[in-house]
Amino acid sequence: MFLRRNLRPAQDQRGFTLVDVMIAVAIISILAAIVVPLYGNVTARIRVIEARNNARIIATAVVAYSRRTGNLPAALADLAVPVVVNGACAGPFLDPIPTPPKGGDWPAAYTYTVTGQTFVVFASGDGATITMP
Repeated sequence: MFLRRNLRPAQDQRGFTLVDVMIAVAIISILAAIVVPLYGNVTARIRVIEARNNARIIATAVVAYSRRTGNLPAALADLAVPVVVNGACAGPFLDPIPTPPKGGDWPAAYTYTVTGQTFVVFASGDGATITMP
């Protein structure tokens, strides 16, 4: 007798209908469709910010090297080794040399060019171009 009474569904029990579940799934998929592209954009912007900060760090080290030695470094690798100026050791000015962020079609290293007494640190990726100074 006890088993028979518990096997019968009660009249006041209610559950979610198929329409309720379909509406919930539709709302969740709409929210996911909004959030996923925003997340991809955020990671690209973070890589651009990282590249810009690294280029500023390199430019600051180049300026420090130039003020200490009187010349611009011939290559970025010169920033990572000590230099003797008038009998005094200076540097390393930047060790290790920062690299552009991984992903987003960034190059393996920053481009550094010297023209007379001016220099440019350059990299491009994620649709952005970073140039310092």
